[in-house]
Amino acid sequence: MADDAAVGMKAPEIRGTDYNGETVELVDDGVPKIVVFLAHWCGFCQAEVPQLVERLGDSNVQNGVEFYFVATVSNRTRDNWSPAAWLDREGLPGPIIMDDVDTSALDAYGIGAFPGWAMIGADGTIVARATGQLGADVVDALILLTALPE
Repeated sequence: MADDAAVGMKAPEIRGTDYNGETVELVDDGVPKIVVFLAHWCGFCQAEVPQLVERLGDSNVQNGVEFYFVATVSNRTRDNWSPAAWLDREGLPGPIIMDDVDTSALDAYGIGAFPGWAMIGADGTIVARATGQLGADVVDALILLTALPE
């Protein structure tokens, strides 16, 4: 994470819809955020989501940090279809953004593995990025890192 060229850069804004067709916007509004990119067929994502549900409970806000989730690289021929049914079944608190078929959100953040993580500070810049199943202790540390004042 320390050598990540994206750290300090302005985080891309995402405007999309959730699985109910409702508009969801991930924009620079002065609130720190953690964005988690998930693929329904990814075993690491399937293992991480229940831990996130346990950590977050019914709220997508922890220590002043908002969580956003992006369901991406969706493919009806892959395991665990559909992403909407999976995330609903797991009870993941939203907002959940459906990435488009071109994976525009995923590409904008330069995420290349799953789960993909982007931590955005209150100033709208990327604080850190990570990939893979991180587990509760690392997620807690990332929440604290993201919540730090500028």
